[in-house]
Amino acid sequence: MAPWAIPLMTVNIEKKGVYDFEQFYRDMKEWAGNQALFFNEKVFSMSKSGEGNEVSWNYELTKKFDNYFQIRIAVNLYVFRQIEVLVKVDGKQITMNQGFVAIQIKPKLEVDYLGIFKGKGISKLLQKLYQNYIIDGRIGARYGYTFETSVGLIKAIRKSLGMDLGL
Repeated sequence: MAPWAIPLMTVNIEKKGVYDFEQFYRDMKEWAGNQALFFNEKVFSMSKSGEGNEVSWNYELTKKFDNYFQIRIAVNLYVFRQIEVLVKVDGKQITMNQGFVAIQIKPKLEVDYLGIFKGKGISKLLQKLYQNYIIDGRIGARYGYTFETSVGLIKAIRKSLGMDLGL
């Protein structure tokens, strides 16, 4: 049996308004570190358009439980028409960003991510025995942990963007 994954529901977050993109960038890296997740930045690009900056930022968060289970959360972020604005906070003017932010979060629990049970026949039988009798309870626990980590990421994103209305 080849490696496979148990996907969780894809979550989309959108914000139109004022935010601090540099602080958001730092917050996401810090949050991943605090959760002991490996942060792998796939793409970061910024281009100028007539209406502001366009940003594309794709990264993955991973955590290996052992040689069989791994969390993988893909985050795709796009910012449209981002401009710098002056905002008055506590009597001081600070520079922040304004624009439209769209974020897509795709979490999944990868099972046999190293391909330990590659092949057919006896490998498939051994994998079924391993999953059904040896690690039966761990699949649910790992799935629950993946879900909790995803919810924590959603909350961290919303908080960093100033959207923390509860989840």
